[in-house]
Amino acid sequence: MVESIIKSIKESEDKAKEIVDLAKKEKSEIISKSEVEAKNILLDAEKEGKKIIDKAKEEAVKDAQKKVDQIKKDYEKIIKEIDKKAESKKEKVLKELVKEFLN
Repeated sequence: MVESIIKSIKESEDKAKEIVDLAKKEKSEIISKSEVEAKNILLDAEKEGKKIIDKAKEEAVKDAQKKVDQIKKDYEKIIKEIDKKAESKKEKVLKELVKEFLN
């Protein structure tokens, strides 16, 4: 009878050890899956962040190019006006020279 109690206790201990080992294994698998999932989430977040940054860069370049184009147009307009005034002054000076030469 004592032997059967000892045997029963031993079987219970073995069963408890199996349960603990199984729980440890499941815990390890859950942690491993969680780590993989966390890495995937991080990679996805990095990809999304890169897309957002790339799009922002692209928009900034477009805006800068528009500003550069506008500045270029403004300067070209100013240069045309200066050239026009210079041509007018040149003609005026030539007329004055011709007038003085003829007198």
